[in-house]
Amino acid sequence: MNIQTEKGLREALSYLESGNPDEAKKVLDTILMYNLESKELILSGKYCLFWSDALLRLSDIEDSYERGERLLAEWKNFLDFIRQQQETYENAVYAACRGVFRLALYNYTRLLDERIPAQKAEILRKCGICYKKLGEFDNAKLCLSEANSLTAGQAAVIAELADCYALCGDDKAAKVLFREAFFLDFKKIDLVFLDSELIRCLIEKTAEKGYS
Repeated sequence: MNIQTEKGLREALSYLESGNPDEAKKVLDTILMYNLESKELILSGKYCLFWSDALLRLSDIEDSYERGERLLAEWKNFLDFIRQQQETYENAVYAACRGVFRLALYNYTRLLDERIPAQKAEILRKCGICYKKLGEFDNAKLCLSEANSLTAGQAAVIAELADCYALCGDDKAAKVLFREAFFLDFKKIDLVFLDSELIRCLIEKTAEKGYS
């Protein structure tokens, strides 16, 4: 890959990271004609097309909470999509992740004046997930801790908080919290958004033993 192509790819990924897959695709189309066999460009283009279509489907949704929920649902669809591909380009996946969760966080934070404790706790949990996916673990902990104080004993909240501790290197606290979360109600825990090596290894080993 020549210097001009690398520069164009960085520009495209920057657009994707800012939540603008349409502009990213325009840049990629410009440089792809000179690099028709580039795996990085082809995969990045596929990811941009996925998110262009996904964001287009969101264009008629005005409610901020519903927009946030749809973005998180589309992220799950995206993970399924990339698993179906023979190859993955991690830099573009990372850029897409940052773009999507920035957009989702924007929508959820607009709702933080919610007065009903249970609803505010759920909004805070979703903010915590977004911050966690963006690598802002301190902000994630603050949101998840507040959510837990509003409605204590919610397995989904505690599991996300445990994941934060694990990602920050505090495996001891993470194990205690994960144990509590799965004991309370494992069915309420969304494994897709748990990213720490601690829990991913456990999920893989459980699957290897034939359990769901």
